[in-house]
Order: sequence, then structure tokens, then C-alpha cells
Amino acid sequence: MSKLDITFSPELIDRIALAHEQIELDSVNQSEGNKQYVLNLLSDPDSGVNLLLACYSEAVDMKEARGGKQLSGKDLIELGLSSSDKEVAKELRKLRDGLTKLFDAKNEGHKDHFIKWVENHDSFAYATIWDAIRACFRKDTDAKANPKPTDLKAFATKILEGIANKKFDNDEQFDTAEYEAIGLYIAMEFIPDDMMDAIRNWNTKEKKKVA
Repeated sequence: MSKLDITFSPELIDRIALAHEQIELDSVNQSEGNKQYVLNLLSDPDSGVNLLLACYSEAVDMKEARGGKQLSGKDLIELGLSSSDKEVAKELRKLRDGLTKLFDAKNEGHKDHFIKWVENHDSFAYATIWDAIRACFRKDTDAKANPKPTDLKAFATKILEGIANKKFDNDEQFDTAEYEAIGLYIAMEFIPDDMMDAIRNWNTKEKKKVA
């Protein structure tokens, strides 16, 4: 057994099972958009989210005591937050992500932040607390989550390659001439008029040289 392995006691496993049972009950009893119910779940130590949060916290402490940085897949399965079945694991990911957001040892106060977010949410319309947690901490609400590219040439190349490799319903793709024409049309949309005039003049001079 590795020194990083966690041994879940029968008592902890029973508490984990109870937490999941309570989570199911909480989800059934919550009506969509009932933010007061969500706030009550967060303040009730016997709610499913708080029961499981306590178990999750203990598991994290056990892992850190053994020198581990994060819970393993086996640990998460023991906590009922993952599964060897890929489809089941996808369904459990919402719970796992939700607990991770509420319990962030490196950035305390996430739970308080969520509570304030719920209290101040004017159009709260979430079916479960887990949906609300995901919405509260969604990365796409962060202005820095999707920064614009710094290498514009690489970005342009990626766009043009995407166009060139585009397949249609009949499996046809753009040929080289069409691809080049698309690139030219895009360029012409942004090239200043004076620069276009210079290009036309240059082309005229080159044609005269050839003639």
C-alpha cells in the first residue's frame, strides 16, 4: 500500500452513503427557482450538501496528511463522486465540481461567495443547488477566462486552415483556388484603400513589364 493511499473507515463510508441519500431527497424537494430552499440547505448541517462537504473535507485532510496533493480517482469513487462507469462518472461530475468550488482550501470564502451570489440573484431559476453552484463559478463569466490571442498570425492561420479543412454534408471541401480566394476576400475587407491602390498600381506595373 502506498503511503499516499487513503483508508476509508466503515463509519466514514456510512456517512458518505447517508449524505448521498440526503442529496437525493433535497433535490426532489427543491422546486425550480426556490433560492430560499438553497440558502436553507447551505445553513442546515444535516443537508446533503453539508454532510457530503464534511466527508469531502475529511478525505482532503487525510490525503494531505499522507503527503498527497489531490484526491485520486479511487478516493473519489469511495466518496461517491466518481465511477469506473464513464456515463455515471459524467453525472457525478456536477457534484464533485460543486463540492470543489465550495471547499477550496487555497481560497477560503468560496461558500460565503456563493451564499451572497444566491441572495443577490434577482432571476434565480435553478433546479438544484448543484446547477446554481456551477452557474455561480462558471469560468466564462470571468473576463480573463477567454483572452484574445497574442499571436495574430497564428490565429489567422488557424482560421484559414479551419476553412480549408471544412467538410460539408456531401464530404466536399474547398479546393486550393477557393481557399486562396476566401483568404483574399477576407484580406480585402481590412486593407486600407490607400494600400489597395498601391497594390493595384504595383500589379499594373508588373503586367507592363511582362508585356
